[in-house]
Amino acid sequence: MLKPKLSFTQILLINAVMIKKKIILHQRGEFKGLKNVENFSEYNIEASALHADGRTPGLSGFARLRNADTFLEICLRSHINFLDELILVDNNSTDDTEKICLKLMEEFPDKVKYYRYAPEVSKIATSEYDMQCENSVRDLSYYCNWVLSKTTYSHVMKVDDDHLMNQEAFASFINTIDFNAPDVFYSFSGYNVKKVGNTFKLLKRLPLAGLYGDHGIAKVNGFFYFFRDERYENLLYKKMKLGPTIYSHLKCLKPSLGAHNYGERLARNVPRLIHEVCDKEIHVSFLNDLYLNGL
Repeated sequence: MLKPKLSFTQILLINAVMIKKKIILHQRGEFKGLKNVENFSEYNIEASALHADGRTPGLSGFARLRNADTFLEICLRSHINFLDELILVDNNSTDDTEKICLKLMEEFPDKVKYYRYAPEVSKIATSEYDMQCENSVRDLSYYCNWVLSKTTYSHVMKVDDDHLMNQEAFASFINTIDFNAPDVFYSFSGYNVKKVGNTFKLLKRLPLAGLYGDHGIAKVNGFFYFFRDERYENLLYKKMKLGPTIYSHLKCLKPSLGAHNYGERLARNVPRLIHEVCDKEIHVSFLNDLYLNGL
Protein backbone atom coordinates (compact mmCIF):
# COMPACT_ATOMS: atom_id res chain seq x y z
CA MET A 1 0.00 0.00 0.00
CA LEU A 2 1.13 3.54 -0.73
CA LYS A 3 0.64 6.18 1.90
CA PRO A 4 0.00 9.67 0.53
CA LYS A 5 3.01 11.99 0.51
CA LEU A 6 1.70 15.21 1.94
CA SER A 7 3.09 18.71 1.74
CA PHE A 8 3.29 20.91 4.82
CA THR A 9 0.36 22.94 3.46
CA GLN A 10 -1.77 19.82 3.02
CA ILE A 11 -1.00 18.71 6.57
CA LEU A 12 -2.10 22.11 7.85
CA LEU A 13 -5.30 21.95 5.81
CA ILE A 14 -6.12 18.43 7.05
CA ASN A 15 -5.62 19.56 10.65
CA ALA A 16 -7.79 22.61 10.03
CA VAL A 17 -10.56 20.44 8.60
CA MET A 18 -10.41 18.13 11.62
CA ILE A 19 -10.54 21.05 14.06
CA LYS A 20 -13.59 22.40 12.23
CA LYS A 21 -15.30 19.00 12.38
CA LYS A 22 -14.60 18.64 16.10
CA ILE A 23 -16.07 22.07 16.81
CA ILE A 24 -19.19 21.34 14.75
CA LEU A 25 -19.63 17.90 16.31
CA HIS A 26 -19.29 19.41 19.78
CA GLN A 27 -21.99 21.94 18.90
CA ARG A 28 -24.35 19.44 17.30
CA GLY A 29 -23.76 16.31 19.35
CA GLU A 30 -25.23 12.95 18.38
CA PHE A 31 -27.50 12.51 15.39
CA LYS A 32 -31.00 13.44 16.56
CA GLY A 33 -32.99 12.38 13.54
CA LEU A 34 -34.41 14.41 10.67
CA LYS A 35 -38.02 15.20 9.88
CA ASN A 36 -38.31 16.87 6.49
CA VAL A 37 -40.09 20.17 5.97
CA GLU A 38 -42.00 18.71 3.01
CA ASN A 39 -43.77 16.26 5.37
CA PHE A 40 -42.88 13.19 3.32
CA SER A 41 -43.11 10.67 6.14
CA GLU A 42 -41.42 7.91 4.11
CA TYR A 43 -38.25 10.04 4.03
CA ASN A 44 -38.10 10.94 7.72
CA ILE A 45 -34.96 9.61 9.42
CA GLU A 46 -35.24 8.34 12.98
CA ALA A 47 -32.36 9.03 15.37
CA SER A 48 -32.03 5.29 16.02
CA ALA A 49 -31.29 4.67 12.32
CA LEU A 50 -27.76 6.07 12.70
CA HIS A 51 -26.97 4.54 16.08
CA ALA A 52 -25.19 1.30 16.90
CA ASP A 53 -28.03 -0.56 18.64
CA GLY A 54 -29.32 -3.57 16.74
CA ARG A 55 -26.66 -3.54 14.03
CA THR A 56 -24.95 -6.77 13.00
CA PRO A 57 -21.13 -6.89 13.06
CA GLY A 58 -19.86 -6.38 9.52
CA LEU A 59 -19.28 -3.79 6.79
CA SER A 60 -21.93 -1.99 4.73
CA GLY A 61 -21.13 0.02 1.62
CA PHE A 62 -23.54 2.76 0.56
CA ALA A 63 -23.66 4.55 -2.79
CA ARG A 64 -25.61 7.68 -3.72
CA LEU A 65 -26.11 7.62 -7.45
CA ARG A 66 -27.26 9.90 -10.24
CA ASN A 67 -26.48 9.33 -13.92
CA ALA A 68 -23.50 7.24 -12.92
CA ASP A 69 -23.40 4.47 -15.51
CA THR A 70 -19.99 5.22 -17.12
CA PHE A 71 -17.87 3.21 -14.67
CA LEU A 72 -20.55 2.15 -12.21
CA GLU A 73 -20.50 -1.61 -12.66
CA ILE A 74 -16.74 -2.07 -12.73
CA CYS A 75 -16.28 0.19 -9.69
CA LEU A 76 -19.00 -1.50 -7.64
CA ARG A 77 -17.52 -4.90 -8.48
CA SER A 78 -14.15 -3.70 -7.19
CA HIS A 79 -15.76 -3.18 -3.76
CA ILE A 80 -18.35 -5.89 -3.43
CA ASN A 81 -16.21 -8.84 -2.30
CA PHE A 82 -15.12 -6.87 0.78
CA LEU A 83 -18.64 -5.90 1.86
CA ASP A 84 -21.33 -7.73 3.78
CA GLU A 85 -23.92 -5.42 2.24
CA LEU A 86 -24.05 -2.88 -0.58
CA ILE A 87 -26.80 -0.24 -0.48
CA LEU A 88 -27.46 1.42 -3.86
CA VAL A 89 -29.74 4.46 -4.02
CA ASP A 90 -30.59 6.24 -7.24
CA ASN A 91 -31.85 9.81 -7.50
CA ASN A 92 -33.76 10.04 -10.77
CA SER A 93 -31.08 8.89 -13.20
CA THR A 94 -31.90 9.00 -16.90
CA ASP A 95 -29.07 6.70 -18.05
CA ASP A 96 -28.42 3.00 -17.31
CA THR A 97 -27.71 3.45 -13.61
CA GLU A 98 -30.86 1.63 -12.50
CA LYS A 99 -30.31 -1.17 -15.01
CA ILE A 100 -26.82 -1.81 -13.60
CA CYS A 101 -28.08 -1.71 -10.00
CA LEU A 102 -30.84 -4.23 -10.75
CA LYS A 103 -28.36 -6.48 -12.53
CA LEU A 104 -26.09 -6.56 -9.48
CA MET A 105 -29.02 -7.06 -7.13
CA GLU A 106 -30.07 -10.10 -9.15
CA GLU A 107 -26.51 -11.45 -9.14
CA PHE A 108 -25.95 -10.77 -5.41
CA PRO A 109 -29.45 -11.04 -3.87
CA ASP A 110 -28.15 -11.54 -0.33
CA LYS A 111 -25.81 -8.56 -0.49
CA VAL A 112 -27.06 -5.82 -2.83
CA LYS A 113 -30.13 -3.70 -1.96
CA TYR A 114 -31.50 -1.08 -4.30
CA TYR A 115 -33.70 1.92 -3.49
CA ARG A 116 -35.09 4.85 -5.45
CA TYR A 117 -34.99 8.31 -3.90
CA ALA A 118 -37.74 10.25 -5.67
CA PRO A 119 -37.25 13.85 -4.44
CA GLU A 120 -35.05 15.85 -6.80
CA VAL A 121 -31.82 16.61 -4.94
CA SER A 122 -30.35 20.03 -5.70
CA LYS A 123 -26.98 20.09 -7.44
CA ILE A 124 -24.14 21.67 -5.50
CA ALA A 125 -22.88 25.07 -6.67
CA THR A 126 -26.34 26.21 -7.79
CA SER A 127 -28.77 28.82 -6.49
CA GLU A 128 -31.20 25.98 -5.73
CA TYR A 129 -28.63 24.34 -3.47
CA ASP A 130 -27.97 27.67 -1.74
CA MET A 131 -31.68 27.98 -0.92
CA GLN A 132 -32.10 24.51 0.64
CA CYS A 133 -32.24 23.81 4.36
CA GLU A 134 -30.82 20.76 6.10
CA ASN A 135 -34.31 19.42 6.81
CA SER A 136 -35.34 19.36 3.17
CA VAL A 137 -35.46 16.15 1.16
CA ARG A 138 -33.92 18.16 -1.68
CA ASP A 139 -30.78 18.91 0.31
CA LEU A 140 -27.74 16.76 -0.45
CA SER A 141 -26.83 16.14 3.19
CA TYR A 142 -30.38 14.96 3.93
CA TYR A 143 -30.22 12.57 0.98
CA CYS A 144 -26.85 11.23 2.19
CA ASN A 145 -28.16 10.60 5.69
CA TRP A 146 -31.23 8.83 4.29
CA VAL A 147 -28.96 6.54 2.25
CA LEU A 148 -26.75 5.92 5.29
CA SER A 149 -29.86 5.05 7.33
CA LYS A 150 -30.55 2.10 5.00
CA THR A 151 -27.34 0.33 6.08
CA THR A 152 -27.67 -2.42 8.68
CA TYR A 153 -24.11 -3.47 9.63
CA SER A 154 -21.94 -2.09 12.42
CA HIS A 155 -19.39 -0.40 10.12
CA VAL A 156 -19.98 1.59 6.96
CA MET A 157 -18.14 3.12 4.04
CA LYS A 158 -19.22 5.44 1.25
CA VAL A 159 -18.88 3.93 -2.24
CA ASP A 160 -18.56 6.20 -5.27
CA ASP A 161 -19.37 5.28 -8.85
CA ASP A 162 -15.90 6.34 -10.07
CA HIS A 163 -13.66 4.75 -7.41
CA LEU A 164 -11.84 1.72 -8.78
CA MET A 165 -10.37 -0.20 -5.86
CA ASN A 166 -7.01 -1.93 -5.93
CA GLN A 167 -8.07 -5.32 -4.57
CA GLU A 168 -4.78 -6.15 -2.86
CA ALA A 169 -4.41 -2.72 -1.28
CA PHE A 170 -8.05 -2.69 -0.12
CA ALA A 171 -7.64 -6.10 1.52
CA SER A 172 -4.47 -4.98 3.30
CA PHE A 173 -6.15 -1.76 4.45
CA ILE A 174 -9.08 -3.63 5.99
CA ASN A 175 -6.64 -5.81 7.92
CA THR A 176 -5.21 -2.70 9.61
CA ILE A 177 -8.56 -1.57 11.03
CA ASP A 178 -9.45 -2.05 14.68
CA PHE A 179 -13.15 -2.80 14.38
CA ASN A 180 -13.48 -2.45 18.16
CA ALA A 181 -12.45 1.21 18.06
CA PRO A 182 -15.79 3.05 18.16
CA ASP A 183 -14.68 6.61 17.41
CA VAL A 184 -12.04 6.31 14.68
CA PHE A 185 -12.72 7.08 11.03
CA TYR A 186 -10.16 5.09 9.02
CA SER A 187 -9.76 7.18 5.89
CA PHE A 188 -8.10 6.33 2.59
CA SER A 189 -7.18 8.27 -0.52
CA GLY A 190 -7.04 7.70 -4.26
CA TYR A 191 -5.13 8.71 -7.38
CA ASN A 192 -6.68 11.43 -9.52
CA VAL A 193 -5.86 10.00 -12.93
CA LYS A 194 -6.15 11.27 -16.48
CA LYS A 195 -5.64 9.28 -19.66
CA VAL A 196 -2.96 10.72 -21.94
CA GLY A 197 -2.66 8.73 -25.14
CA ASN A 198 -2.34 5.10 -24.06
CA THR A 199 -1.12 5.87 -20.55
CA PHE A 200 -2.46 7.20 -17.26
CA LYS A 201 -0.94 10.15 -15.45
CA LEU A 202 -1.63 11.90 -12.17
CA LEU A 203 -3.10 15.39 -12.16
CA LYS A 204 -0.36 17.85 -11.36
CA ARG A 205 -2.41 20.21 -9.22
CA LEU A 206 -4.61 17.58 -7.56
CA PRO A 207 -2.72 14.25 -7.65
CA LEU A 208 -4.60 12.67 -4.74
CA ALA A 209 -8.30 12.53 -3.89
CA GLY A 210 -9.91 12.06 -0.50
CA LEU A 211 -7.19 13.58 1.66
CA TYR A 212 -9.62 15.50 3.84
CA GLY A 213 -11.66 12.63 5.23
CA ASP A 214 -14.23 12.10 2.48
CA HIS A 215 -13.82 8.33 2.26
CA GLY A 216 -13.09 5.63 4.79
CA ILE A 217 -14.56 3.10 7.20
CA ALA A 218 -16.24 3.98 10.49
CA LYS A 219 -18.44 2.43 13.13
CA VAL A 220 -22.03 3.68 13.21
CA ASN A 221 -22.38 5.20 16.67
CA GLY A 222 -24.56 8.30 16.47
CA PHE A 223 -21.58 10.60 15.88
CA PHE A 224 -21.01 9.60 12.25
CA TYR A 225 -23.37 11.45 9.92
CA PHE A 226 -23.60 14.12 7.22
CA PHE A 227 -24.33 17.79 7.72
CA ARG A 228 -25.04 20.62 5.32
CA ASP A 229 -22.06 22.80 4.42
CA GLU A 230 -22.12 25.95 2.34
CA ARG A 231 -20.51 24.24 -0.65
CA TYR A 232 -21.48 20.55 -0.33
CA GLU A 233 -22.44 17.83 2.11
CA ASN A 234 -19.87 17.17 4.80
CA LEU A 235 -19.16 14.16 7.00
CA LEU A 236 -18.83 14.28 10.79
CA TYR A 237 -16.84 11.91 12.97
CA LYS A 238 -14.84 12.18 16.19
CA LYS A 239 -11.32 11.51 14.94
CA MET A 240 -9.60 10.42 11.75
CA LYS A 241 -6.68 8.15 11.02
CA LEU A 242 -5.24 8.94 7.60
CA GLY A 243 -4.69 5.78 5.61
CA PRO A 244 -3.10 4.66 2.34
CA THR A 245 -3.85 5.40 -1.31
CA ILE A 246 -5.90 2.41 -2.50
CA TYR A 247 -8.10 3.45 -5.44
CA SER A 248 -7.98 5.19 -8.77
CA HIS A 249 -10.39 8.08 -9.13
CA LEU A 250 -11.88 7.85 -12.62
CA LYS A 251 -13.81 11.13 -12.61
CA CYS A 252 -11.51 12.72 -15.18
CA LEU A 253 -12.03 9.78 -17.55
CA LYS A 254 -15.76 10.47 -17.83
CA PRO A 255 -17.07 12.25 -20.94
CA SER A 256 -18.32 15.09 -18.73
CA LEU A 257 -15.11 15.11 -16.67
CA GLY A 258 -17.37 14.18 -13.76
CA ALA A 259 -18.99 17.62 -13.72
CA HIS A 260 -22.50 16.68 -14.92
CA ASN A 261 -23.83 16.58 -11.34
CA TYR A 262 -22.34 19.97 -10.44
CA GLY A 263 -23.76 23.41 -10.93
CA GLU A 264 -22.14 25.78 -13.40
CA ARG A 265 -20.17 27.65 -10.71
CA LEU A 266 -18.13 24.52 -10.04
CA ALA A 267 -18.34 22.76 -13.40
CA ARG A 268 -16.62 25.58 -15.28
CA ASN A 269 -13.54 25.22 -13.07
CA VAL A 270 -13.06 21.49 -13.69
CA PRO A 271 -11.23 21.71 -17.07
CA ARG A 272 -8.77 24.20 -15.58
CA LEU A 273 -8.07 22.02 -12.53
CA ILE A 274 -7.38 18.87 -14.54
CA HIS A 275 -5.52 20.42 -17.48
CA GLU A 276 -1.98 19.77 -16.22
CA VAL A 277 -0.66 16.29 -15.54
CA CYS A 278 2.54 15.02 -13.98
CA ASP A 279 5.43 14.18 -16.30
CA LYS A 280 5.70 10.55 -15.22
CA GLU A 281 3.20 7.83 -15.97
CA ILE A 282 1.40 6.30 -13.03
CA HIS A 283 2.11 2.58 -12.92
CA VAL A 284 -1.03 1.16 -11.42
CA SER A 285 -1.09 -2.33 -12.85
CA PHE A 286 -4.76 -3.04 -12.14
CA LEU A 287 -5.80 0.18 -13.86
CA ASN A 288 -3.66 -0.47 -16.92
CA ASP A 289 -4.96 -4.05 -17.14
CA LEU A 290 -8.52 -2.75 -17.15
CA TYR A 291 -7.64 -0.19 -19.82
CA LEU A 292 -6.17 -2.90 -22.04
CA ASN A 293 -9.45 -4.77 -21.66
CA GLY A 294 -11.48 -1.84 -22.93
CA LEU A 295 -11.91 0.61 -20.05
